[in-house]
Order: sequence, then structure tokens, then C-alpha cells
Amino acid sequence: MIGRLVAKNLAQKAANVLKNESSIAVLASRKAIPRIAIPSVQCVRGIHLGHNCLVKVQHPAPAFKGTAVIDGDFKEIDICDFRGQYLVLFFYPLDFTFVCPTEIIAFSDRIKDFKAINTAVVGVSCDSHFSHLAWINTPRKHGGLGDLKYPLLADFNKTIARDYNVLLEADGVPLRGLFIIDPQGVVRQITVNDLPVGRSVDEVLRLVKAFQFTDKHGEVVCVSSPDQKGSREFKSKFSVPNIKPKSSYVKTDQLSAMEETEETRGLSAAQLERVVLLDQLKYYRMQVAEMQSKKEEIKKQETSTINILKERDCITV
Repeated sequence: MIGRLVAKNLAQKAANVLKNESSIAVLASRKAIPRIAIPSVQCVRGIHLGHNCLVKVQHPAPAFKGTAVIDGDFKEIDICDFRGQYLVLFFYPLDFTFVCPTEIIAFSDRIKDFKAINTAVVGVSCDSHFSHLAWINTPRKHGGLGDLKYPLLADFNKTIARDYNVLLEADGVPLRGLFIIDPQGVVRQITVNDLPVGRSVDEVLRLVKAFQFTDKHGEVVCVSSPDQKGSREFKSKFSVPNIKPKSSYVKTDQLSAMEETEETRGLSAAQLERVVLLDQLKYYRMQVAEMQSKKEEIKKQETSTINILKERDCITV
């Protein structure tokens, strides 16, 4: 509000000057436009350190710092504060709205689940930190947030939202963007919702656990399965063998560990790799034959059961 009044005042005085003097004279003399002291708003700015960044998955997250409300107090926070742990950074449009508190409170209610997996949560909007504090101090039954268990960061000059590519410039508010950033500061996941639709805390937890699992085990994670057991169960439903990319089929240490035989003596690394791959192919074909045999056996049992039921007039086929 103060900034708008100052800008309006400055524009009005500049217009009055231009009425009385030519534009050339104005440009030639800076004194023609009176200087007005603009109050500092550094205390409410989110200060971004890397401008003109476009956030991308597998790329470093744009650095940021600014004033946040934590446990009822104002505190400067920095993206570097979260190195060594996963960070869920989510944007919401405005304080004192309708969908936003449902998301913010849902994250707060599950904060123990995030801390249990070494993950921090930070909420961001383009409101000031004073607005954040007022909203937190408002009881939930009156539309407020009440006791909040994680920081709300003020992005008053909209720099963070702009650099994370979620700012609606015309409206001056961010979309519902959510970014999962790993302990090395690399963006692993991006979700951006339109304004009317909130996000699922359960899904965010699943995604963080899934990325942590792949970091630790180096395995892929199938749909809705944030762990190794779930992934294997999912793949087993489709009889998909656990095949890795060709570049991971045969490693140098595997080749060096092979026992030398009459068949492999004197072979080059490429020829040894071919031997190993042929053995793997033989193994997979044996697996397929075994599965086919089991399938045929199950089919026979199914046919036998149907015949028994038909004999006893239990079913008609």
C-alpha cells in the first residue's frame, strides 16, 4: 500500500513538471523531477541470489533467502540452511484465503512424518511476513492457521516466485507450485497446480520416500510404490524380469572377476561382455520357459476343476 501511494505521488509530480517544461529540458536536468524518499522494504523482501534462472528437474534449485515466520518470530532463512536434507518448497497464492489454509494446515499436521524422513517443509507466498504472522496468530476456527510447525517465507517483491516460474505476473500471485529439492540442492520433482486445486500431502510424502529409496538403492520405483517391496510386487504382476539398461549389464569389475576358462582365455573385453550377455539371455529364456510351464500347469488345474464342477452340475459352461 505504501509503495503504491509513493509511486502515485511520484507520477503525479512528474506529470505536473512535464506540463511546464519540455521533455528535452526534463531529461537534461535530473533536478526537474523532485526526489522523494522511498521507505526501505528490505525487511519484507525475499532476496534471490541468482536472477534469470529457470528451474528444471535435475538442475540446481535457484538459491533464495528472505524473512520467514517460525514459531511466532521473524527469522532470516536461506536455501543453504536445508542442505543435507530433502526440502519441500511449496507456493500458495495468498494469505487469508480458502483453499490455501487447508493445504498449509495439512502439511503442518503431518510435519512429524516429514521430519522422520529428514525432510523440511517451507511455504511461500507473495504476502509480507507481517501478514504471515497475523494469519498464524488468528485461530483456525476464525479462518487462521493457528500453531504452525514449519516456516512461512515472505516473497514480498515476488522474486522467488518469479525465478521458480510460478508467478502470475498480471495477478501478482503465484500458482500452487511445489518443488522437491534433494540434500545436494538439486530439483527432483516439480508440480504446478492452477489456483483452484490444492495438493495431496500423502502424495508428496510418497514422492520424497521414493526419491530417497532410489538414492539409497539405485533402483527404480513403480507407480504408487515408494519402496523396493512394492515395486517388485507391481512388476511381478506383469511378469517383467528385472532387466537393467545395457550400460549396466556388465561392469568392468564383473569382467575382471570372471574365472578364466578355455572358452574365455584370450578374449577381449568386448568379447567377454558378449559371453556374459549370452549367459544372461540364456537365463532369461529359461525363466520364460519356466513361467510358461507354470502357466500350462495352472491351466490344466483350472480345466480339471471346471470338469469336476460340471459333473456335479455346479456350473454350466
